[in-house]
Amino acid sequence: GMAQRFAWDFVRTTSFQKRWFSQLSDLAPGQKIKEVHTANIKPDGSTRRWYKSVSVQKLVDGYTVKLDDRYIRTPSHNLFYVPTEKLAYASAVEWTIQKPFVRPSSMHLFSVAVTAIDTDFTSEDLINIITGNLGVDLLWYVHHQI
Repeated sequence: GMAQRFAWDFVRTTSFQKRWFSQLSDLAPGQKIKEVHTANIKPDGSTRRWYKSVSVQKLVDGYTVKLDDRYIRTPSHNLFYVPTEKLAYASAVEWTIQKPFVRPSSMHLFSVAVTAIDTDFTSEDLINIITGNLGVDLLWYVHHQI
């Protein structure tokens, strides 16, 4: 069902990481990547929002979210890259609403995508984790009650 399709977006995220650098269409040969490291964001929500704009960039085989035209790096130093436009825009919205402080605990979809990128779960493990939590997630519950 819908939960399985949603979970597969995250599973596909892990398999795309290996091809990430070949996806960057806006880099000239030898050009360094401008990036933001999420490891520098304090988990207690005390990091002030420093970026002015949030954007989604289409890559050859997926999407990324950029903060002030800087690519996002995960806590494990992987580049943030997702396979679907919906997931990229949902993550971008989570970054957009962070005012005046960045609160990682309020960025649920971004956090799950980062976990998928940074861990070595098998596809089946990841689907079980995601779909297992959807039944108790308040937003998922409210969405299906409407």
